[in-house]
Amino acid sequence: MVDKKNNRLFAPGIWINDSALYVMRTDTLTVETVIPDFGFGASGVTLDEARGKLYVSNMQGQLYTIDTQTLSVDSVVEVQADQLLNLAFDKRTNRILAVDQGAENVNQVREKLAKLPYQQRGKGNRVVVINPEDGRIEKSIPTDTGPVNLALDEKNNRLVVTNRGSGTVTIYDRNNDDRLLQTIALPAHPNTPKIDNQLGTIFVTVKNSDTAPKGSNESVARILVP
Repeated sequence: MVDKKNNRLFAPGIWINDSALYVMRTDTLTVETVIPDFGFGASGVTLDEARGKLYVSNMQGQLYTIDTQTLSVDSVVEVQADQLLNLAFDKRTNRILAVDQGAENVNQVREKLAKLPYQQRGKGNRVVVINPEDGRIEKSIPTDTGPVNLALDEKNNRLVVTNRGSGTVTIYDRNNDDRLLQTIALPAHPNTPKIDNQLGTIFVTVKNSDTAPKGSNESVARILVP
């Protein structure tokens, strides 16, 4: 996540029991600092630039708020979700949208390798809308199997979700109670969506399946937005 205002790049460093947040300067291309203690599987990151707040999530249902000026952790809240893999910040509502993946292998790693005393909170396969002040889930949006990433189309007020397990991209209408607009089938494992409103296009990276020949190229899909 790039913080243009403060010339910083924030990158969560995912690990089993002590993830970290790497803070890099974009003007000098150097590591400014590494902030520790983000728990199991920290990977989600998004920015509220107007309020100077960075949000980082992990795979044990926690949401961290970091002050982008002081780089201090303001708060850690518990969310009734398990695998907060990727985040997006909705500037219209000041809410965080988070993928709650629901992958069984993540649950096994949390239990057997991280050895966390953890009670599972849900079944995943959804996007949750979170109030960042208290971590309360205000809405749960069902997705296809194994959602991994999401993007907000601010121009059309739509939500785009990539679903690794089902090999689909699902698009939702945020103006109409997050109604499912379209499901688009793609090869293998759709991963990261990027919206280009000038071109009227959604670009999606697609990872190979486990059965793909070794050394074969992966791909990018281009989806035209009506």
